[in-house]
Amino acid sequence: PLVLMWWEQRHSLALRLPGGPPAKAGALPRPSLPALAAVFLVPAGLAIYMGYLWAAFGDPLLFGAVQSSWGRSFTAPWVSAWQGLTEAGRAAEALVAEGPGALFSERNDSGGIPLEALGNVYEFAGFVVAVVMLALCWRKLPAVYTLYALAAFLFPLFYPAAGRPLSNLPRFVLVDYPLFVAFAVTLAPHRVARLAVAVLMALLLLVGTVYFASSS
Repeated sequence: PLVLMWWEQRHSLALRLPGGPPAKAGALPRPSLPALAAVFLVPAGLAIYMGYLWAAFGDPLLFGAVQSSWGRSFTAPWVSAWQGLTEAGRAAEALVAEGPGALFSERNDSGGIPLEALGNVYEFAGFVVAVVMLALCWRKLPAVYTLYALAAFLFPLFYPAAGRPLSNLPRFVLVDYPLFVAFAVTLAPHRVARLAVAVLMALLLLVGTVYFASSS
């Protein structure tokens, strides 16, 4: 996305995605060719870290290999999404079958909350919300922001965890900032909707805090 942003400014053009907002060429200074080198400072950080892993442990891709310690393995994003839907469906069915007592039973160290079941439901809900926000991003923001948001959203889906395919996805989505920019742009004209979302997020913060403390 940064390279594309440089290209747009260099040629006074703006990419438009199908169904996206009208492309507007910015009135920014035309960047020079040497300025493109600054973009490569971003992957340079990763390259330096990989060099350290190579020197210290003999494996520059150790950060990927170690994912197996958390039960993660490489797969296609749509497979992760389907697995997340399947596990969330099973978990929701089990919770409905057991009734409210499932939340207060004494079956685990957290005080009875069935963490695996709740986790799969909670994480798939985060996936659905992220997809909706990505659609808003596509409709509301310039293409480079949408491409950044899409890449950041898809990357963790390449490494689902066994039994918890979408494990930690809500946490990864929280730093995918274009999604929240698009969400804010959508809500800005609607005062009641903004208030409702703020209240809902406050409640979800409480739930997430309890969930995190129970998982520790």
